[in-house]
Amino acid sequence: MNHSPLDHRYRGEHPIRTVHYLFRPDRARLAGAVAVFFAKHAPVESGSHRELLERDAAYARLQATQLA
Repeated sequence: MNHSPLDHRYRGEHPIRTVHYLFRPDRARLAGAVAVFFAKHAPVESGSHRELLERDAAYARLQATQLA
């Protein structure tokens, strides 16, 4: 017998258990969305940024040798 979420009794349940019950049908989608969110917002150093840092370091070394 399949009950709707509104038929479930929440009195006395822990709030996390209630949220778990309400999201049960969409658990896979929710987990996928969380994974995509973390992958999208993960800090990644781009190649152009790395090249810029290397160029700045080379420029600083050049200036240091010219001053010495």
